[in-house]
Amino acid sequence: METKQKKTKVVISVLALAALMAFSFSGYAGKLEPSAPPGPTMKTLDEVEPRIPVQSLGGDANSLYFISQPGSYYLTGNITGEPNKDGIMITANNVTVDLMGFSLIGMPCSGRGIVKVIDQASPQLHSYPVRIRNGTICNWGGNGMYFEEIKVTYNGGSGMGTSGELPPKILMPCHLYLEGVSVHNNGSDGIRVHNALAHMEDVSFTYNGGHGMRITGMLDAYQVLVSHNGGNGIDAVDGFLKIDGGNVSNNDANGLCLDGNSCCHIEDVTFTYNNGDGMHILGMMTNVDAYSGYASHNGGNGMYVNAMGEGYIHMEQVSFNGNDGNGVEILGMMTNVDAYSGYASHNGGGGIIIQGGGNLNQCTVVGNGGSGIEVSTGSTVRNCTARGNTGDGIVVSSNCRVIGNSCESNGEGVIGAAEPAGIHATGSGNRIEDNHVIGNNIGIDVDSTGNLIIKNSAQGNSTNYDIALGNTAGPTLGTGDIVSDNPHANYEF
Repeated sequence: METKQKKTKVVISVLALAALMAFSFSGYAGKLEPSAPPGPTMKTLDEVEPRIPVQSLGGDANSLYFISQPGSYYLTGNITGEPNKDGIMITANNVTVDLMGFSLIGMPCSGRGIVKVIDQASPQLHSYPVRIRNGTICNWGGNGMYFEEIKVTYNGGSGMGTSGELPPKILMPCHLYLEGVSVHNNGSDGIRVHNALAHMEDVSFTYNGGHGMRITGMLDAYQVLVSHNGGNGIDAVDGFLKIDGGNVSNNDANGLCLDGNSCCHIEDVTFTYNNGDGMHILGMMTNVDAYSGYASHNGGNGMYVNAMGEGYIHMEQVSFNGNDGNGVEILGMMTNVDAYSGYASHNGGGGIIIQGGGNLNQCTVVGNGGSGIEVSTGSTVRNCTARGNTGDGIVVSSNCRVIGNSCESNGEGVIGAAEPAGIHATGSGNRIEDNHVIGNNIGIDVDSTGNLIIKNSAQGNSTNYDIALGNTAGPTLGTGDIVSDNPHANYEF
């Protein structure tokens, strides 16, 4: 039986082997040689990104190297400046210059490092980007980088003007991308861009003779360092700025100077040790958003805003410490301010000073040389802490709500006629409710008539309550058992 099974297995194996050999032979039945030699299947590097060495280009009387055609260019080594000449002149759009980690190094009598101009003989109605990346621009006699205003001449058409033609000059945005570029020790501005539509990432502008950055238009910047410049760190006019992450410090004027009808979004940026204000913002129409940064040890205010028209300021988790002036000073009767979880301490002037309306929530002001918080008509100050300020802890004018705040040790040691208070209301129509004042010169000081003062508690002030006649106030209950069931009573103990 076993022998028969073995014979069967042998027969099956022989048949399988024969079938396999027949299949193999059929696979070789066709022509063995290819019809043509194999061709390349990949693109060359020049086909992927044709790149031109900058040093292979010619120059002219004003520049060492001249880029007049769109394309991708790169440095093969450092470029050294010459007297009265710019480094690289760009007249084309849609240009990328990769510095390849090398430097454009100027000299005292040289011109500018990189210059972008427009050929007025062949204007275009669209501006394509110029990209500069990965290198250093330093020691030039003028600006490190200069991008001029793009003016397109238009001589016809049916525009909306009274003459029936479009304006003779149309300003086009200057598209600019900077990445991984260091611009330092230049004689004038680090970079100057007119009518910008600029994006910058991982860039630095330091030790330049003028402003670090001088921008007209729009700027979107990430991780910037702007320090030790002879003017403002960032000088911007009429545009939108978005700066996310960075340090602006030790500049001879303001850290940030923003003028004109502008919007500004600032997040995780520090403004420190500038000789002027940390942030100095002016304009008829001004909007500012500030998040999670700080302005400290500046020679002026931490933040100064003067909105000469309508303005809106939003601040969240921003600190203002140790500035010679006020921590925050915001002027403009048509300006509205929202501040949440802010901190202002040990400034030479006041902590947070707002001329217009404000909504302050969970802010802390400590040890300032003036008032801790000062707001104007229609403001709300809620759940804030004011401690150890030389002036009033919180001072309001009219029609304000002061609710749930803690004010401690304000106005102590003041010499003269002034008698600072924990909470000081100078006008009418205020609601002062559920606050705790302790150890101040005066606990709650109300100068005028027509205010409501309820549910407050005071302890250890030189005078706990100094309330003028003509106000509505809950009864004041002193030390001992509470014998009144009036829910609006004020307490002293």
